[in-house]
Amino acid sequence: MNAFDVIIAGCGPAGATAGFILARQGLSTAMIDQHCFPRPKLCGGLLPLKTTELLHRVFEERIDTLAEKGIINYTSHGYQIYLLKDLLVNKTTDLPFSFVDRSDYDQFLLEKARSQGVALFQDERVTAVDPVEGDLWTSTGKRFKARFIIGADGINSVVRRCFPEDKVKRKTWSANKAAALEVYIPRSCLQRNIDQPQVHLGYVDWGYAWVFPNRDSIIVGIGGLSRKNHKNINQLFLDFMAGLNFTAPADSDGELKLHGHPIPYGNMLTRPVHRNVVLTGDAAGLADPITGEGIYYAHRSSEMAALSILRTVKTGAPLEETCLKLMQRHVFPELRRAKLLRILVFGALKRLPAAMTKRLVLWGDRKALHVIHGLRGYTLKARVKGGRHEDCP
Repeated sequence: MNAFDVIIAGCGPAGATAGFILARQGLSTAMIDQHCFPRPKLCGGLLPLKTTELLHRVFEERIDTLAEKGIINYTSHGYQIYLLKDLLVNKTTDLPFSFVDRSDYDQFLLEKARSQGVALFQDERVTAVDPVEGDLWTSTGKRFKARFIIGADGINSVVRRCFPEDKVKRKTWSANKAAALEVYIPRSCLQRNIDQPQVHLGYVDWGYAWVFPNRDSIIVGIGGLSRKNHKNINQLFLDFMAGLNFTAPADSDGELKLHGHPIPYGNMLTRPVHRNVVLTGDAAGLADPITGEGIYYAHRSSEMAALSILRTVKTGAPLEETCLKLMQRHVFPELRRAKLLRILVFGALKRLPAAMTKRLVLWGDRKALHVIHGLRGYTLKARVKGGRHEDCP
């Protein structure tokens, strides 16, 4: 049996953040993942300023060092917003949009955690968790024991299954998932240069489509709340591609190389702690209910989980009470406001005529930009403190 202070299920950004912090503070820490890294990962790969600042604070990596190491592989100061084929916004900004390939990004962070002494177990799928005894079993028959367990194992989290119904209302969880499709198009296959991120409205209800540039390719995707879209998402994506005059790459049999994945899209768990088990990132439904952005919240929630465990170890403070206080201060408020606001945002986009939609987008454009980067929260009044809308613990 493998015994540790902390076991983390999932080696993505959420798991790597917690593992790095905990191991650096001297706790014996293990990370387990069903994949062998580096592994392909579907994601637009956008890092707004609030995320790059967190990377600087936690990992001591700045935008320039990440670019020098090839982790940030594309940066843009421009952006565009469309309503179907109508270009509404075409602007430049002094706030950079940084893009990463998630396979490289996740591997880089995992190596950061391993450099602090984390024990890594790859190709090990978590199959069961006992929150009372602190036991965890994997697909190869291994049994692990730990004082604390962190579930950073994504939207289909196995760790989450050990939570009782009063903390995970499973029907509500399922009702708030979004479906997303993405395709990678090599730049060599493009007839025009795509040098800035694009957001496309009107192709999907309660969601949007996107075109994100990377160094060697572009990522074209679409995503929306599943229960609000009755048309097949594959067809919605094909309509979007046709509107762009893009041809999706196909395999040798002529099948489209579409990649689908679910996104937590408003199913935030407000009590992601059960006994000494904590859920973070997508496993706790912590993604923006409007943009669907989850990388920042994966990092941030895992930072809060790690700090809570360290405090419990040091002072004996109850883990759940400590963790919920930090989450309620630094994570939950923005996601709650975003979930309320999206009713107005997507309701307006659905019902307003095109001319009024254009005026609404132009009115909210700069505010949305500042929210994405963390210069303000989802409020009518900016509340900047120390250069960002939330200070660190």
